[in-house]
Amino acid sequence: MARLISLSGFFFLLLIISATNAIPQPTGVIQRCMKYLWSNRDCRPSECKKRCFDLHANNTGVSGECVGRVNHFSCQCNWDC
Repeated sequence: MARLISLSGFFFLLLIISATNAIPQPTGVIQRCMKYLWSNRDCRPSECKKRCFDLHANNTGVSGECVGRVNHFSCQCNWDC
């Protein structure tokens, strides 16, 4: 009987130790998605934003911006995945 009590105490202690050493999971992390709509010499920021909002109306955190280098720009849409 004493052996059974000490064995159950050991497993109880093991349960407490494993519960306190649990690794917390990150919460509130928002992943961002990205897609290029077009690439050309000109990119109008207002047109880019409008197209991104139109295409991703059901998503949150939608933004559209012109990215690139001289004479080669792309309209980049970003939103919360």
